[in-house]
Amino acid sequence: LGFRHVTAPVLPWRRVSVDVLAPTFLSYAAQGAVLPALVVTAQQLGASAGVAAAVAAGFGVGQVLGAAPAGVLATRSGDRPVLVAASLLTAGCWVLALLAPTAVVLGGAAVAAGAGSAAFNVARQSYVVDAVPRELVGRVMSSLGGVGRIGLLLGALLAAGAQVVLGARGAYVAGAAGAAGAGLLVLVTGRGQRSRDADGPRAPRRSLLAVARGNGRVLLGLGVAASLISSARGLRPVLLPLWALSVGVPPEVVSLLFGLTVAVELLLFYPAGAVMDRWGRFWVAVPCATLMGLAMLVFAVTRSPAGLVVAAVLLGVGSGLGSGVVKTLGADAAPHADRGAFLGLWVLVTDVGGSGGPVLAAALSAAFSLAVASAAMGLVTLGGAGWLALLLRRRPAG
Repeated sequence: LGFRHVTAPVLPWRRVSVDVLAPTFLSYAAQGAVLPALVVTAQQLGASAGVAAAVAAGFGVGQVLGAAPAGVLATRSGDRPVLVAASLLTAGCWVLALLAPTAVVLGGAAVAAGAGSAAFNVARQSYVVDAVPRELVGRVMSSLGGVGRIGLLLGALLAAGAQVVLGARGAYVAGAAGAAGAGLLVLVTGRGQRSRDADGPRAPRRSLLAVARGNGRVLLGLGVAASLISSARGLRPVLLPLWALSVGVPPEVVSLLFGLTVAVELLLFYPAGAVMDRWGRFWVAVPCATLMGLAMLVFAVTRSPAGLVVAAVLLGVGSGLGSGVVKTLGADAAPHADRGAFLGLWVLVTDVGGSGGPVLAAALSAAFSLAVASAAMGLVTLGGAGWLALLLRRRPAG
């Protein structure tokens, strides 16, 4: 995590691609297929706009609720069984959503699918820590972030095709197929997945509360600081369209700007991982938070489309530099014993940050103005960059 140059061994990309990247792609493709359809389906079932929004938010609620229990399961049962079970659970939830007779059932399916997604993410992160040399964890985690983004984009396109052929609920068919495919791929391949006792005996398993107490300083220090990166990234789909509309940019241009930020991220995810592994997490985490904080300050003062483009590009570069950094910091901090439980708590802390940022921005915007909300969140994110700089400078190099 420090500044020392590290010469990394060669990464076995073929094994990593089959064991980790391909299931991740399918899992995120399922999300990209389904999540845009939740609001539409809820309204088709007679829900109001507010209820439909709550249904769509159910997936994120499930992710927050499912993270910590998933970590306990990964510690007790191993990563591979959790990956398979979580994928099949999510697929079943999307089948339920396909057949849902009411918005309440649809919302329940979304919450349960979110919990399944959280379990998949925690077990995947724990597996990478076990199976990948420490010197290469940053590269693999950033690649996971990039592959996930590609999956979200292609999943949305796949869902559009499925809806043309199968109707409005065709998106759930695509989502169920993607989630089930991820689980089956893990089940069939499973190469190189070591048992939880492969490195020798571990300390007796502790309760989730005991793990939280034992790692409280890390979770409340580095974990909260890292959650500010998740918070800033979660603000993009909120601030970008709101500011675009405020300066008179048409909706189709907003979509192009959003696509521009995603394209910038995809260009940067692998270089970001290489920098993390060679020179330390500091050189990715701090610039990532700094650039996203500056982007929000530019949003706050911009009154023109040109300024909007500058802010969007800064946000995309910052987010791209941070591809996988939150997961990597969690992997670095995870203790050998109770690793799964710790990672579940880590995901819980960072997911709360990711979902809390947009809520706070919305509250500030309603109470004051959009400019105040953007400026406040920019300052908070820059404060997080400074906090990360202090924490990571004090930690030894990986």
